[in-house]
This record gives sequence, structure tokens and C-alpha cells, in this order.
Amino acid sequence: FPSHDTGFLNTPADKLSSVQFVPSVPFSDETIIRELAQKAISANPKAVSDYKTGKTQALFSLIGAIRKDQPNIDIPLTQKILQDFISLN
Repeated sequence: FPSHDTGFLNTPADKLSSVQFVPSVPFSDETIIRELAQKAISANPKAVSDYKTGKTQALFSLIGAIRKDQPNIDIPLTQKILQDFISLN
């Protein structure tokens, strides 16, 4: 086979050097996170009840529910918003 330059990346090193790595920035739109938190709280009363009785792991169940809608959510911010909402109820 004749060797000729097609202009394409031919070696793994060429392919790797062409990949642009974009850092993953957590989703942190507080207005939308608040809406998703309210939705998760309404849809998961048992998790809310468990959290109120000291089962802190239940909060992660709510975060998991929110991540179904917004996978790249800012976890610390979401946790704080959930805690604030639950303490008000």
C-alpha cells in the first residue's frame, strides 16, 4: 500500500493530542437547583422523614433524585439547599 498523507490523524498519539479536555464544571444555577430540590422533596417524603429523624444518608437519596434531572449538579450547593428546605418544613 502506498503511503500518502491524507490529512487525517493516523497514530494514537496524533489522536490523543487532538482531544480537547474540557474541565467538568458543576451545574450551579441556584434557581434551577431550588426547583429540582423542591421537586425531589415532594416526590420523596420518606427520604425527607428519614433525614429529619437523623438518617443523614437519606439526603443523598434526594441528591440522587436531583441528579436524574441534572447529572452534573453542584453537590455541596444542592446539599445546602436541600438542608435549608427541609429545616423550613
